[in-house]
Amino acid sequence: MHRSPSHFIGRFRLLVLSCMLLHPACLMGNEVPEQYREKFSESFPIRKRQHLELKDYVDKLIAEQKERSLGSFKPDFSSIERYEESLLLYRDKHARRLGYPPPKPVQGAEPRFVYVGKDSVCTIYRMWVEVAEGIDAYGIYMVPHGIEGKAPLLICEHGGGGNPEAICDLDTRVNYYSMGHEAVKRGYTN
Repeated sequence: MHRSPSHFIGRFRLLVLSCMLLHPACLMGNEVPEQYREKFSESFPIRKRQHLELKDYVDKLIAEQKERSLGSFKPDFSSIERYEESLLLYRDKHARRLGYPPPKPVQGAEPRFVYVGKDSVCTIYRMWVEVAEGIDAYGIYMVPHGIEGKAPLLICEHGGGGNPEAICDLDTRVNYYSMGHEAVKRGYTN
């Protein structure tokens, strides 16, 4: 399925708007009494393993592509209609080269949870789910105490140099304003 750039821009705008709406609430964050804490160094082996998984994944993809060359681009110039039709295959290939859909995705993988601890507002787990061959997405899963049935899920993504532990404020870094605990206090699983 081909998605236009406007589709992705719209989704990005929604993400930015969501962050803008949530950010003021996070600024109001206070220390949670008896909040679970751990040093970021304790989760470093997890982040290192993820780095190595991604490197192996990309290296394998590059090795598989070495056999292909740019000479494979041969559109049909016999008519305008045939030219347009012949480009459809290349458009699909181009979308795949950009990573859509991701190569070797894993469908229906079951997540793995490992209990970390609990504090006065939530129970905390580490969670892994395989998203592509040899690649696990990793995060912190925080479940508010007293939740019965379904609860809204908030997925918080970190950027350059960040990590799930920082967003959830498991150590004493406050660059994300205790976003995880602030969301959990408002009834979100995180």
